[in-house]
Amino acid sequence: MLKRSMVVAVGVVSLGAACTVPSIGIPCSLNLNSPEFGFALTMPAGFACGSVVNVPTPVIVAWVNYVNSAADSTADVIVVANSGGDGNGNGAEPPGQSEDLGEYTSTGNIVFGLAKTTSQGQTTYAGVTELSGQRLLFVGLRKAGDDASQLDVLKSILDTVQKL
Repeated sequence: MLKRSMVVAVGVVSLGAACTVPSIGIPCSLNLNSPEFGFALTMPAGFACGSVVNVPTPVIVAWVNYVNSAADSTADVIVVANSGGDGNGNGAEPPGQSEDLGEYTSTGNIVFGLAKTTSQGQTTYAGVTELSGQRLLFVGLRKAGDDASQLDVLKSILDTVQKL
């Protein structure tokens, strides 16, 4: 599950300068409430709504991007269709170097698979959990270089996630 969703999410996020839109599937808000996809979360202070790459794909059903200019980082909240399978991405790996960071149980008792991916000079710390309706929630925090404190920021975001 984690590798497959990381392949999709990190691959699409890496597209960069293609046509962008404010969000896909969910209006951007710092207090994101999405009953149609079964979750809510709150972004920490310092983040503002960004834009996402408009990539037509049946796999990504929702995508919201946040920018923290002061910390020079971005966060992506992506809902992907879970197509089943063995959870190993059928041999596919995310671009760049990938490291499984185990599981994290949020203060809301939600279990996330954690990973760190480094590609094109940027490091993404990500958490993935299953939602209802055969969907996965991906929350990723991306920054140039490798700043281990980003994992703590990611966990603070994951701690706000509620399954609805």
